[in-house]
Amino acid sequence: MNVPHDLDAERDLIGVCLNRPERIEDIERIVDPSDFYSPANGEAFAAVIAAWRDGEHVDARTVSRRMTPGRGLTAADLISCMAGAPVTAAAVRYAELLVELRARRRLLAIAGELADDARNATDISSTIDAHLA
Repeated sequence: MNVPHDLDAERDLIGVCLNRPERIEDIERIVDPSDFYSPANGEAFAAVIAAWRDGEHVDARTVSRRMTPGRGLTAADLISCMAGAPVTAAAVRYAELLVELRARRRLLAIAGELADDARNATDISSTIDAHLA
């Protein structure tokens, strides 16, 4: 089964934030680091937001220093995100897409739990009642 995600949109959104920090306020209202499928991209986005909130200059070097070594993107990765970022007008659309994809992943996880319970339940009526609640 394919897990709904869009790594390009994640990196493009990070790139827009780095290229146009004035857009971060709009983006932050929509998307959260937990909406990212890639933990490294989520860590990078969290570092972008942290730098912006602290009033620091939001650039690849500052953001890369804020990430836990080995968990986020490197400065070179961030520069690549900046270079590949589309026009900033698409930033809100990408943010909304990431939120939708996370919701789809969550729904699939719930469906998987329900399917497991359907296969393994000993008390089917109670299992149904528990899921309906």
